[in-house]
Amino acid sequence: MSDFDPVSDFLAREQEALGDLGDDFKLDEETVDTETRSFEPVSDASYVFLNGQSGMNGSHVGNNLIKPDCTVSDSDHDFNRVESNSNLNTSESWREEFNKRIKTKDAEEEKKCIELMETGKKELNNWYKNYHQQLETRSRELREKKSDFNGQLMNGDNKPSVKDSAVWESICNLCDFQPPTYYPTDFSNLQQSPTISSIEEDHVDKEYFQQKVYYYLNELRCFVHQAPIDIQTGISEDMIAQLAHILAEGKIFPTVSELVNSQRIEEQILHKQLVDLRSEQSACRSTLRRKHREEISMNSSRPHHLPVLHKEHEQEMQRLTKNQSDALRNLSFRILDSLDGRVVEQQLTLERLGVPAFLRTTNPQIIRIQMRILDWIVRLSRRSLPSSSNLLSLETISSPWPP
Repeated sequence: MSDFDPVSDFLAREQEALGDLGDDFKLDEETVDTETRSFEPVSDASYVFLNGQSGMNGSHVGNNLIKPDCTVSDSDHDFNRVESNSNLNTSESWREEFNKRIKTKDAEEEKKCIELMETGKKELNNWYKNYHQQLETRSRELREKKSDFNGQLMNGDNKPSVKDSAVWESICNLCDFQPPTYYPTDFSNLQQSPTISSIEEDHVDKEYFQQKVYYYLNELRCFVHQAPIDIQTGISEDMIAQLAHILAEGKIFPTVSELVNSQRIEEQILHKQLVDLRSEQSACRSTLRRKHREEISMNSSRPHHLPVLHKEHEQEMQRLTKNQSDALRNLSFRILDSLDGRVVEQQLTLERLGVPAFLRTTNPQIIRIQMRILDWIVRLSRRSLPSSSNLLSLETISSPWPP
């Protein structure tokens, strides 16, 4: 038998390859020697006891036997436990340092925010202070300034004299010394000129127009006086005067009549659609009920089937009711959209005509005022305008405004 030992050769090769790992794990020489000795072959086929004795099938063989690699396993377990403890301590220290850094950064950020807010307040106060100082300086300069835009003094101790030609030229430029261009150049035929009659007609037309303004103004004041308090508070005297002038011109009445007629026609069409839909839905419900009665009469000989049939009929009626409710809701939404579009059209049209309080809006209070003004215009359009003599005899209402 040769002296070559495969175990010793394997351990020698492993020691050469992994010899530097002992320094990394910091194993003592005793542990390494013990590990090396544990793998050495035993000369005879005997067991190694705890007291160092050896034997073969003796009476001492029993629980005193130990495995050769027990020392290596215990050392590995101790090393892993030390390494886990060191990792735990390292993570705890890192967590504490991280929390400290976060708290420090939060405190620094809060301090910076406070400093920025204080700086902003100071800058804002300084800006307002400079702004008020500039306003005071400018107002003081304007009060102390005594010269006009040309730099010439117009009041105070130095007053313009007769010899100040520049001042008189500026005054003459403000005056118009040219004769009017509408005067006739031929004064010999002045009595025969048609200009006099046209001027008289214009004068009569203006007087009649002013009388109509007074008439509509009185009527509108009566309407406002009879209106609710929320309408009275939303209509001013200027709005009434402006509306009276627009009514006196007479151009608004045809426009309002067209708007009212188009709205009435559209309302009739929408109402017809709603009535047709309701009639159709009523007919569908009647047809479904008739169908259910026929099915029940056909299955009268099968009483065990009637509960199932009643349940199916109830489900069908619920589905039909839901579909009809959805259709009715959709039609109602379309009607509302159409009427809203008509309101917007009226608002824009009357706004272009200059009617007061008319603008595109969805404010319910303003819309109520617009509806009331539109109603007044319609009522006045149905009245016949009195003659010029009757208009002259009308007296204005002496009631105080606002009512």
